Amino acid sequence: MIARAYSTNDNEKMHYFIRVIIQLEVFLMVISGALLFLFAPNMMTIFTKDMAVIKLEPTILRRVAVSEPFFGVAIILEGIMQGVEETVTPFKYNIFGMCGIRILGTFICTQLLNFGLVSAWACMIAHNLLLFMLFLIYYKKGRWNPLNKL
Repeated sequence: MIARAYSTNDNEKMHYFIRVIIQLEVFLMVISGALLFLFAPNMMTIFTKDMAVIKLEPTILRRVAVSEPFFGVAIILEGIMQGVEETVTPFKYNIFGMCGIRILGTFICTQLLNFGLVSAWACMIAHNLLLFMLFLIYYKKGRWNPLNKL
């Protein structure tokens, strides 16, 4: 929808679709995050019978559940930028976040600091929140939108 509005130089329609898509995403991710948060202990029994894992996982799932709407907005904003052929900045953000936060951060937390599994998930959540902030700032500045330059 974004690419189609962009290809017809319809900036108004493009921004309308962006608002609708982001509102829909936040609504759905809040619902799915709330369900994940509420039913985290029960959900783990689907995947394992190991009580040590079942006891640890609700903590992790609940943290992930809270970050779901932010992660979804980052994905939507990245897709919007790609739809208008702005691919370099999203690529840079993803490489920086993946290498700097997820991979290096997880290695430091789990191997050097011995913080364990929860810290690995914390690094994933930190990466998602970083992407949310970077994409939101870039989106708000408007430089991603070629139609602003016409």
